[in-house]
Amino acid sequence: MQTIYATFNKSITPLNELKISVLDRAYFFGDAVYEVLRVYNGQPALLAMHLERLTASLTHLGIKCLSGIEEDLLQNIAKNKVDEGMVYVQASRGGSHRMHSFFKQELEPNVLIYTQPFLEHPSEAEARQGIRAITHDDLRWGCCHIKSVNLLPNCLAQSSAHQVGAQEAILIKDDYVTEGSTSNVFIVKDQITMTPPLSMNILPGTRRKYLIQALAAHGHHVIERPIKKPELFAADEVFITSTIKEALPVTHIDQQAINGGRMGPMAKRARDLIVAHVSPAKAGVQRRS
Repeated sequence: MQTIYATFNKSITPLNELKISVLDRAYFFGDAVYEVLRVYNGQPALLAMHLERLTASLTHLGIKCLSGIEEDLLQNIAKNKVDEGMVYVQASRGGSHRMHSFFKQELEPNVLIYTQPFLEHPSEAEARQGIRAITHDDLRWGCCHIKSVNLLPNCLAQSSAHQVGAQEAILIKDDYVTEGSTSNVFIVKDQITMTPPLSMNILPGTRRKYLIQALAAHGHHVIERPIKKPELFAADEVFITSTIKEALPVTHIDQQAINGGRMGPMAKRARDLIVAHVSPAKAGVQRRS
């Protein structure tokens, strides 16, 4: 089995040997943010977008903005010799004796980075067949635009999906779609592509952002507007985007077929555009610098 190396505050050690103090505020309070990046051909995809979002999350929480993360991230990918995989970055406020307030505490962030390979592309079969989803009450906190490690409601929702043979949970708040437990959601109706607008209820996904830009460049604009739950079932297509899954058609929601249970043309185009950009070798085109 390949040894996975972690970088913790710039020190490199095997991940399964890494020791982090339980006094870290991430352990007590979930006082940390994170990013997950896909690695293709040994390079992280959409790196600038991910670093921009990480900086925004740190700023929202008043955690010191960190220097050198990009260099440490690239070094960790190289250390682990990962060609196809993912790199995880987590930055906590730091460690101190357990107390709720961090006011006037001089804390130094703790930064964890590790890279692991994929044994197989995680979404090729799902792209061909589509995925099943359920709808689930959105029970998350009120600042979902911050990519914090407070993911228990997401885990509960996705576990509920898995219990009934589905792969994703589409979250519903006050009868409106917010996002998936691990993804952003798009629908297509009468050849119009729509997605919920960014707000404090939605994570600004990097694949979401890239896809909206790419579709616009190809003359197809995405309308960002609130989407009510019934619109999911009336849609011609539903698809999701995420860092790990790229873009996938949702063929069934709450056991009801969407588009006859097949991938639609816009879901296919969305996937093709994302894969062509982040993994040109996989899409059969020359890699962009």
